[in-house]
Amino acid sequence: MSLQNLLKVGSLAEHTTDADQVSKMLAAAARSIADAGQESISLETRLDAAYRAITTQ
Repeated sequence: MSLQNLLKVGSLAEHTTDADQVSKMLAAAARSIADAGQESISLETRLDAAYRAITTQ
């Protein structure tokens, strides 16, 4: 299914953004990646941080 079809059926919604929002999202992902590398926290928390880094919304 193409992106246009997903828009038509309501599975996706159009979204406009700006450089500030992208910058904030990249900074949040970088923090999550740094957290995931901390060996002093549990593996579950590290996995959660890594997952958040790749799914930052």
